Amino acid sequence: MKAVAFAFIVTVLGATAGAQSPASVTLADLQRAAIARDARAAQRDLLREAADLRIRSIRNTLLPRFTVSASNSHASDVTHLNLALPGGAPVPIPPRDRWSGAVDVAQVVYDGGAASRAEAVEAARLSENVAGVDAALEPLRAEVTGAFFATALMRATESELSAAVSDLETVLAETRARVREGAALGRDSASVRAEWRGAQARLAQARSSRRAAMANLERLTGVALPESTSLTLPDWGARLAALDSAGGAANLRERPEFTQVARTRARLDTERGLAAVENRPRVLAFLDGGYGRPGLNQFESDPARFWQAGIKVEWAPFTWGSSQRNEELAALQQKVLLTEERALADRLARAVQGDIENRARLAAQLRDDDEVIALRADALAQGEAQRREGVITAAEAVGLRSALTDARLARERHRIELAQAEANIATTLGLTPR
Repeated sequence: MKAVAFAFIVTVLGATAGAQSPASVTLADLQRAAIARDARAAQRDLLREAADLRIRSIRNTLLPRFTVSASNSHASDVTHLNLALPGGAPVPIPPRDRWSGAVDVAQVVYDGGAASRAEAVEAARLSENVAGVDAALEPLRAEVTGAFFATALMRATESELSAAVSDLETVLAETRARVREGAALGRDSASVRAEWRGAQARLAQARSSRRAAMANLERLTGVALPESTSLTLPDWGARLAALDSAGGAANLRERPEFTQVARTRARLDTERGLAAVENRPRVLAFLDGGYGRPGLNQFESDPARFWQAGIKVEWAPFTWGSSQRNEELAALQQKVLLTEERALADRLARAVQGDIENRARLAAQLRDDDEVIALRADALAQGEAQRREGVITAAEAVGLRSALTDARLARERHRIELAQAEANIATTLGLTPR
């Protein structure tokens, strides 16, 4: 399914790019694409193939077992009777040279459920190993999250700075005209040009950082992201409500590592079930047939055919405490798993604490940013009117414009940082769509 989803994303993005229409991708799309692209994702199919082979081997133990044997021997003496039969004929002496060829067939009639329990162990081990692959791939989500929001932040910065550069170009043209008319000093034009050059440098830096972040994102996901591609910021408000409903981050069990622990626990339970039946009696039917000298009649010197069939029971009634020790070992391993699960939950709760605090701070900061931008915009409007009337210089007006640009950049940064803090919480706790 994940490979299909990745192929679908690539197809959609390729089609939209070819049509020159803006494509849009989400963080979840790119996370799934990165996991599907990673070479380790192929381990799931390889593990399933290996498990299928082991299960086939277990099932084969219930099929008839054929054994072909042959022997040839010479004995220095054989047991015989020094008696004479009625009529004076001696009792035949078994031959000292013996040879035979035989085929033995054995069929398990009852194995105490050992084969079915062994199959269950292999199925549980497969589930555990697949969960281990998912856990190993999980850090890719955090990598994609970092590259995604780095790209989004640089793109927003680039957009604001691009607008600032355009505004400064307009102001610079007006100031140069005023200098030519003698209504402004040359230093005003120089100040505006210096500010314009500085904005251009900041814009070039933002553009370079955005390209680097997008390149990293493309390498992680294998998805081509043209510059027209828009990144849809995720909204985690509803999903993060799970924190409160679960009683806190330490009580969530959404990460694949928790799934791996649960499946390890299930595998241990199935192994305990297998250990409980391994010492049950086994019933086998057998058939031996062959040709040799002597046959079943030890006193017959001529080669003859022979066969025998029957039922036999195999049972080891005394295991010297091995079953009990296996039970104790499984109980200890369960306790180890419990400690690992608790330690993982505590570690994740610590990891998201900073983002939880940042989330609350940034939500409040955005309200302040809106107020600051409104105040800076009013100051700039008044400053522009004063500049046109010659009350203040162009350099002073440009300073007001730069302050407004910085306020807008701060709001965009805080907006994206808020979305990233929420995404970090969701990714760390395993709340991301899969």
